[in-house]
Amino acid sequence: METLYDKLGDLLSEALSAGRVPPVKKPGPEIPRAEHAENGQSSGKESFSSAGGSSDSSRVQADSPHTESGSRTTERRSRRRKEKAKAASAVFRPVSPQLERAYRLLGIPPDADAEAVKKAYKSRIRYFHPDKYQGNAVLQKVATDKTRQVVEAYELIQRERF
Repeated sequence: METLYDKLGDLLSEALSAGRVPPVKKPGPEIPRAEHAENGQSSGKESFSSAGGSSDSSRVQADSPHTESGSRTTERRSRRRKEKAKAASAVFRPVSPQLERAYRLLGIPPDADAEAVKKAYKSRIRYFHPDKYQGNAVLQKVATDKTRQVVEAYELIQRERF
């Protein structure tokens, strides 16, 4: 027995093959055509103004490499690509569950450097220091336990990584 989705898929395939429904491209970064921008011609896609929605074919698209904002966009894209490549090429070091828990307690990633670890340690100690909760015995006990855990986590990270 055919399901509703099977029937819809068949109908869509028939409509696409018959040309009744134009195929839709996946949205992605638009690559401007340099030859159209140089000749002053508009590419197939018109830019629309936000006020009336009418097209203005004399304007060069914002993504064009000939405009200042287009070059900034290109720079951002290349910077993102470099960052992704750097992250992908990073050396993977296995982390034990105890060490992972210690990093999570300090709120830092496992690839953090010594300065970031020290900064996170100091901020957590300040946040959980028991002297802040002298008026409430329950909170003071909890803060004491958390402070002990933070100190142990910091010492473990120092022993294992640095």
